[in-house]
Amino acid sequence: NENLPYLISPRNTALRPNQPLTLRWHAMKEATHYDVTIKDLARPVWEKRVSEPRADYPDNSQLRRNWSYSIVVTASTGVSSPENPNQDPAPTITLLTDDQEQELNKNLAQIETQNLDADAKAQKKAHLYHSTCQDLNYPNTCLNQNAIEVLETRIKAGTDNAAIYQLQADMYKRIGLKRQAQQRYRTALALATKANNLPLQAEIQEQLGEIAHNLEEFAEAVEWLEAAEAIYQKLFNLEDPEAQGKLEELRNDIEDSRQRI
Repeated sequence: NENLPYLISPRNTALRPNQPLTLRWHAMKEATHYDVTIKDLARPVWEKRVSEPRADYPDNSQLRRNWSYSIVVTASTGVSSPENPNQDPAPTITLLTDDQEQELNKNLAQIETQNLDADAKAQKKAHLYHSTCQDLNYPNTCLNQNAIEVLETRIKAGTDNAAIYQLQADMYKRIGLKRQAQQRYRTALALATKANNLPLQAEIQEQLGEIAHNLEEFAEAVEWLEAAEAIYQKLFNLEDPEAQGKLEELRNDIEDSRQRI
């Protein structure tokens, strides 16, 4: 919802101990200021009023390890980030423990010793980040923001690797930023199409269909899912039970979206 100051970063993510913490959110044209609050349950632990859609938190060492905090942004117009119907009540952040940080550093050092090109190294680090979690049962306690940022370095460097964009889109979807995910999936699809990578095209079209459905853009969802189905029809052995099951599931998704138009 572009009419709300929804949190962009960090949101639904773990943070590394002593990692600089800058809060960013969607700018509101009518807003003259914003009140940003970090809460421990319902209790504010830090508040600040700013005129720009960002705020630097002075020292995240003051935040407790192994604990979740919520972030709420309220614009001078009176609307606040948790009112966004497409996100959870309030995005959360949590800090890794020292033991988790030590293990992460060890694994990052191992990646650095491997003979990988820049894209492969970024992908490997991103996978490490998004699987490094305070609690594996809760994806919002993983280093999702670090995964997004390491992939962004390759995007800014001009990579034409569709998998980089796709993985970053996956991360945006994971933290609840569906529009940002949609944009990255579209770029990934364009690159996969340019490379004539049909399996990846179909996979991304299916992901775009899912995003469109979740955004209640049901006609667009049908278009993407039917495009994916057309490619799968060419690629699959249609006598294979697994392929038949995949196509049946896809057709069910298409029908579900079509009925909601």
